[in-house]
Amino acid sequence: MELAHKKYMENHRNDNSDSNDTEDIFGTWHFDCPESADIWDEDQEQTIVWKIHRPDGKDKCLWVVFHQVCVEGIISIGWVDNPDNGQIFGKELRFTWSGCETGENYHNVGHGVITFSSFTECAGYIVCSDISSEKWEFTGRKVSNQVSNIPVERCRKLYQQIPHHPKAPWNWY
Repeated sequence: MELAHKKYMENHRNDNSDSNDTEDIFGTWHFDCPESADIWDEDQEQTIVWKIHRPDGKDKCLWVVFHQVCVEGIISIGWVDNPDNGQIFGKELRFTWSGCETGENYHNVGHGVITFSSFTECAGYIVCSDISSEKWEFTGRKVSNQVSNIPVERCRKLYQQIPHHPKAPWNWY
């Protein structure tokens, strides 16, 4: 299966389609994070969105563009640390994130863990280091194969720039 998954990833590396194919974790995910909603989204009208890019082979991570209630930014999910990439289900993948608050434009950072139970479902926790050390648990569901229109190269640069350039030029959709 690992060889088949690697072959699939090679064949679909640049696929940015919005088809219903769910044979990988890459694409658009929607999340439920009650703690975040309780603090930042009292009416719970906001959708937490992650857009997970396919690996490009240049980094030891997966790049993700995210919008989480009032914070937007870039997530780096550890990938090479899991040598059996084709078999990620049930494995904790650690991530760090860097972003900006959308109203005041102040910088935010944090970390967390995500565990994929299938190509379409996951769970984990996120910590917003600037607010508290509490772990906010989340669950997620893949909603499409559409990845961000911000290319991986730009994700890499934005992740490193955000603390110094708080008004990052997000072009979400």
